[in-house]
Amino acid sequence: MARYILLGFYIFWRLSYNLGLGVLLKYQSDTGGLVEWCRHHRLFDTSSATKENEKHRQSWASWLKRQLSIKMDSDYQFDKVPVEYNSWLLFRQLVDLILMNDFTCYFFFVLSWFNSSTSSTSYYFMLGDLLRWAGGLFLILFNIWVKLDAHRVVKDFAWCK
Repeated sequence: MARYILLGFYIFWRLSYNLGLGVLLKYQSDTGGLVEWCRHHRLFDTSSATKENEKHRQSWASWLKRQLSIKMDSDYQFDKVPVEYNSWLLFRQLVDLILMNDFTCYFFFVLSWFNSSTSSTSYYFMLGDLLRWAGGLFLILFNIWVKLDAHRVVKDFAWCK
């Protein structure tokens, strides 16, 4: 049962990557929609506020400022960079979150199928176990390579109009 739950999680995160991020990139590329959404909701505005809902928005903006600043060098100034740059950084955070969850679910799904049959010592069963383990290890290493390559590609492209 756990194998199928892990498969479900993996499918969810894989679809989030392939479909979800694809839709967001298409929306940004065609209309600049993500940047406009950040502007409309003043997502990065940390200026002082008086109303209750403004204070709530400001606390989110402060949290975002902290999260985005953690990954950047010391010369990064959250309030001085354009909203487009902060929007891109926020998108990159989402990509990192999805890719890590995708890999983690994939890793545990593959790991859940790693077992050996201790009931038989036949050469063919041992060879089958060896091939299954080698195939699983290959799939894990292949997935690591795919994730690293995805980071490289999404890092440099797919944002501009």
